[in-house]
Amino acid sequence: VRGEGTGLRKAAHQVIAHSQGTVQPRTRSTLLPEVSAEVIEISESFRPGGFFEKDEVLVKLDPVDYETALVVSKAALAEAESILAEEMAKAEQARENWKALGRTGEPNSMVLRGPQVAKAQADAASAKAQILKAERDLERTLIRAPYAGQVLEQSVDVGQFVTQGITLGKIFAVDYVEIRLPLPEREMRFLTLPEHFRDGSLPAAQADVKLKAVVNGRTNAWTGKIVRVESALDESTRQAVAVAQVIDPYAKRADGSAPLKIGQFVEAQIEGQTLNDVFVIPRNAVRAGNEIILITPESRLKRMNVEPLAGDAKM
Repeated sequence: VRGEGTGLRKAAHQVIAHSQGTVQPRTRSTLLPEVSAEVIEISESFRPGGFFEKDEVLVKLDPVDYETALVVSKAALAEAESILAEEMAKAEQARENWKALGRTGEPNSMVLRGPQVAKAQADAASAKAQILKAERDLERTLIRAPYAGQVLEQSVDVGQFVTQGITLGKIFAVDYVEIRLPLPEREMRFLTLPEHFRDGSLPAAQADVKLKAVVNGRTNAWTGKIVRVESALDESTRQAVAVAQVIDPYAKRADGSAPLKIGQFVEAQIEGQTLNDVFVIPRNAVRAGNEIILITPESRLKRMNVEPLAGDAKM
């Protein structure tokens, strides 16, 4: 609090804004197959709670039909290129015959077998496209992880036939997690928040945030940063919402603390500015109406109203 007092001493006080929120992954994905086939193998990592790395094969589908399609496509390309070479040779022979007859000028397209050559070229291009499609379909029988993450849900297993659109499982990224934190109005002005503006100016420095949660009867703590402020107020509370980010929340720590869990409720302490020349008063000394009672040098009681700048459960 700031005010004029007689027995109080001015001090420096760092503002700590208290909030709470739920842990959310920065990216959550649903794995869907792009081809239809039987599941022939499931990675040991592809189980609920399993960790995996980027590009790791999580699910293997039966590739036989797609390997066959690739062989057929390559044969079709070989045939199309053979026909194209034939038509090109015939076109060149037609040009030579035109010259042998003593004719001058450039022969027309029909003489040079233009339509036949164009069709052969189109057939060759189509065959190449079919090979590319067959190669992509064959590659799609290997369901790879789009990022390093953890499995949230597994929906298929070996022996099941899957088609396009069937959910294989749900995963989320583990490089960092985010927590939406409503900001208290009173302390918000003393926080250094990374607001973004349209003019392209750089946001302010990121405020530090400490997160706490009780896991198995033990209080666990994590540290993070406020990385952004959402553009809209929370519809239910009309409060601004900051987003805290915790990097590598699943790394094993020396103190044996548990990792953050998706959906876990945490309490947050956001570090704000340091206020100088303020009076820090215990909350139990403040009466209704922000009134305190001072003892004057003459040992008399004096009532005084104070202007609270920030506060918490203790002061």
